[in-house]
Amino acid sequence: MPDSGATSDPQCPVCGSAAQRERTLTARFLAAALQEFVERPVPTDVALHDYTMYCCTACTLRFADPPAPAGDAFYEWLDRESKYYVAHRWEWDCIEEFVRAHPGPAAVLEIGAGDARFLRRLQSAAGARTVAIERSGAAASALRAKGVEAYAEDEAGAALAGRRFDYVLAFHCVEHVVDPVGLVASMLQRAGPDGRVLFSVPYSPMYFESRWFDPLNYPPHHLTRWNRNSLERLCSRVGARARLLLPPAYPLLARARHALAIRCLGPHWSRRRRLWKVLPLLHPLKFAGELVRQTRRERVNGRVAADVVLVELQST
Repeated sequence: MPDSGATSDPQCPVCGSAAQRERTLTARFLAAALQEFVERPVPTDVALHDYTMYCCTACTLRFADPPAPAGDAFYEWLDRESKYYVAHRWEWDCIEEFVRAHPGPAAVLEIGAGDARFLRRLQSAAGARTVAIERSGAAASALRAKGVEAYAEDEAGAALAGRRFDYVLAFHCVEHVVDPVGLVASMLQRAGPDGRVLFSVPYSPMYFESRWFDPLNYPPHHLTRWNRNSLERLCSRVGARARLLLPPAYPLLARARHALAIRCLGPHWSRRRRLWKVLPLLHPLKFAGELVRQTRRERVNGRVAADVVLVELQST
C-alpha cells in the first residue's frame, strides 16, 4: 500500500542513511492479520498504530515508523492465546555447546529471558551462573520466584555495576527495540575481557513470507527486519565484526510446499493436511512460482539462508 504523504522520511536507526518507503500498515489491517493468526479478536486495551515500513538505501534494514513497540497488554494477550514463549530454539543448542566447553562454571547474562527456560537449562546442564534482565519489575519478580537472579531494565544498571559476564545473550530481542545499536552496545559493555556476545533474530524475509503477511514479523511485534547487510552494519556501528551462524535451510521442495500452503490456506494450514498434500496439483502455476522464488532466496556463508540467524560479535 503506497503512501503519498508529504512528511520527511526517517533515517535508518542503524546507519543513519536515507530510507525509502515500502508500504503502509494500518491499524485495521494489522488487527485483522493478528486476529487470523491468533484466532481471537485483538482486545480493545491493545493499542495498535498505523505504521509505515521503510528500507534503508545503504544497509537494507527494514524498519517501522513510528518506532512504537507493543505494550504489555499486547504481550499478555499474545502469550495467553498462542503460547508465545517457545519450548526450543535452534540457537540454544549452539550456545549450550559453547557454555559446556567453557573452563569452569560460566557467568551468563540473558537480556529478555522470557520465562528463563534456557537459563534454567544452562544451570542444570552446564552449571552456569545465570542472570536475566527483563523489561519490567513484574517480569523480573516472576523469574526470581523460579530461582533465577533477575532484574528489571531500570534497576539492572545499578544492580550489575562492575559485573562482567562470559556470555551475554539476547534471543529475538533486537528486532523488538527502538534502539538496536544501543542494545548491542550495552551487551558489549557487560561482557568480560574474553566474554562472548551473541544474539539471534529472524532472517527476513522468511521463506514462507513470499506471498503471505506474517503479523508477528512486523510491527507492533517486530519493529525491524534483518538480513546479512543490516546485521553486518549493526555490528560495525559498535566496533565489531559479525559472525553469522545459521542452521541448514529446509529443502527446496519443502519450502515451496509450505509457502504455497500458507499462501492458499492461511497460517493454520496444517489442520487441512489432506488438502495441503494435493495443493501443488491444484495450483501448479502458483507452485512453480514458489519454486522459482525459493531458488532465488538469499545465500549466507555459501548456503541458502534459513529463517533464523545467530550473530556473534567479534573483534575487528
